[in-house]
Amino acid sequence: MKILSLFFLIMLMSEQPDSFNKKKLLGHWSLTEKTENYLNYSKTDSTNNKVDLILKKNNELIVRTIVRDGFCGTPPHSYRSNPGTWKLKGKMLTLEYEYTPRLKTNIIAKDGSKPEKTKLVNNYKIIKLDDNNLQVKLM
Repeated sequence: MKILSLFFLIMLMSEQPDSFNKKKLLGHWSLTEKTENYLNYSKTDSTNNKVDLILKKNNELIVRTIVRDGFCGTPPHSYRSNPGTWKLKGKMLTLEYEYTPRLKTNIIAKDGSKPEKTKLVNNYKIIKLDDNNLQVKLM
């Protein structure tokens, strides 16, 4: 009976192959590579001038994005921090945040309208997650 109890205890404590440890996701992730199918992130210590994800406790999210600050796309770019939420269910990571494509949200167009915020919901399948690397596939 003790062997059976020990076996179940080990099963409960081990990470399941069809899910990932939520604590490993917490922190600051910088985009290091983008391919046709995958996004690769590396864990960093602080915000830099790159596209970043900051996954906080209580499912708080900050997505750092490049603001469309010109038509030619030539650096230097302006960056914005967009607040949102994140969820992990098994291997699926969902990021939900609002994005305003203009540099300043207080700009008023000629017709009197303000820029609209777009709600983005991105679903990713986690391919790899360890202490320093995160690889996801957009679903």
